[in-house]
Amino acid sequence: KDMWPITSDARSRVIKSPVAALFKASPASSVLSQFQGHLFQCGSFTIVNPKTFEGRIPLVNKQFPELVDTIFELEKYHSSEGVRSCLNDISEYGNISTHCTVSRNVEFTPHFQNGKKQERTFSTIVGLGDYTGGDFVVEGKSYNVRYDALQFDGWRQIHSTASDTLGEKFSLTWFTPEMREDQPNGDTCFEDRQAKALVESHSRALLSYAPLKFRRNSTDALVINEILEIECCTYELTQRT
Repeated sequence: KDMWPITSDARSRVIKSPVAALFKASPASSVLSQFQGHLFQCGSFTIVNPKTFEGRIPLVNKQFPELVDTIFELEKYHSSEGVRSCLNDISEYGNISTHCTVSRNVEFTPHFQNGKKQERTFSTIVGLGDYTGGDFVVEGKSYNVRYDALQFDGWRQIHSTASDTLGEKFSLTWFTPEMREDQPNGDTCFEDRQAKALVESHSRALLSYAPLKFRRNSTDALVINEILEIECCTYELTQRT
């Protein structure tokens, strides 16, 4: 049970505990969540596909090589069988992903995928385990993904997890981000661009204060959009053309 990898700080920001959360003494340890009186270890980590990923292989890949192979073989299976989609412009299933997030007994708050995706790629999620509830919610619509994979756009569609999970739940989310070295200088996601515009407008109204600062490709942009955007809620944020 102590072999479950740690959850990164960035990932922890979009994870909620359905009932109560107990943290181990070390901040770098996994979170423990209580489900209906039963204590389950929970957390989330990301692996890469060594056959398609050209960067540095993370330590977790070396810790669980058989798990890595099995997870990306499972993606191949879903690709061959066909995957349902919640996208309006449904396209054929793309190439095998470079990354997969493995989650255990976690529920996610509404969020977008960090960073920027590789062109013509999408995210795919599937739930595994003996559990009920915990539907995957994409832009307000619920999907039961237990052993039934779903394709969505994690960078454009806001997504979360319903707060009614019973039992022990695992989920796999495959995706292919654009690597930093492949991004043109100054290239930002639309959430960051909108946040930057709002910050600049806010600064013009408060000239005696220093401009707000935020981290690119993080949830900071969502917070800024939620606080400063008067026309819409960030949960309804869509790219403007």
